[in-house]
Amino acid sequence: MDSIISLISTSITLLVLSASLHHHVHVRKNGPLPHASTLLKANNYLYAPASLLFFIALVCSFGPSGPLSGFGVDRLLHRFGTYVRTHDEQMRYIFHLSKIYEHIDILLVLATGGRIGWHFGFHHLTTPYLTYIRVLHHHTGWKLLASLNTLHHAFMYAYFGGVAHFRPILPFTGFLQLVVGLAGEGVLVYTKSNSKSADEQVVIWPHVVSLALLGMYFVLFALELMELAAMRKSGETKRNVLDRVNGGGGG
Repeated sequence: MDSIISLISTSITLLVLSASLHHHVHVRKNGPLPHASTLLKANNYLYAPASLLFFIALVCSFGPSGPLSGFGVDRLLHRFGTYVRTHDEQMRYIFHLSKIYEHIDILLVLATGGRIGWHFGFHHLTTPYLTYIRVLHHHTGWKLLASLNTLHHAFMYAYFGGVAHFRPILPFTGFLQLVVGLAGEGVLVYTKSNSKSADEQVVIWPHVVSLALLGMYFVLFALELMELAAMRKSGETKRNVLDRVNGGGGG
């Protein structure tokens, strides 16, 4: 899927299907769909290791590009990183497609009778636009934010798959990716705005769009955590609070 038209169509279609599923066809009239919780759990089980693998691949690609002597794990990781670097376009395309795939979270959460919070919904519906602009086409520095994002997702989907020990780290990894992303885009906007090079056209708008979306994610995530804290004071358990806020999905 390589056109903005396809992205718009996909988002609108999934949004309509989600609304219909949640408010009319099954959930509102008949309750949660059979096996929806099982499918949601299975998706979490699969997506957590997939995110971790992608994170490892990106981290390996940050290593030195020169030849490495010897054998063992270091050499294996070095060769893996070299392979990833030489297939950068394919990696960017996979990362973009993964954000489109994450729309399934919305469908599954609604199918279980869960609710979609502002951060959860806005993030899932707009991230493919962000990756289309800042990963597929204007991809300066994409690996850093993508690595932090996939690390956060590895912890988050593992938590919703049942690994409760990862719960305390989620706010940190969530904010870390957003703060680094905002800082990085700010530096790029400043650098390109003050660039005096006439050798190539300076394009700033993708970074401005990225700043706007990341800023919205940051605000909504902060508001979500504030809501979570307020719910805790009312006596709900941590697990129930986070499930209510996120609908059992992720950010």
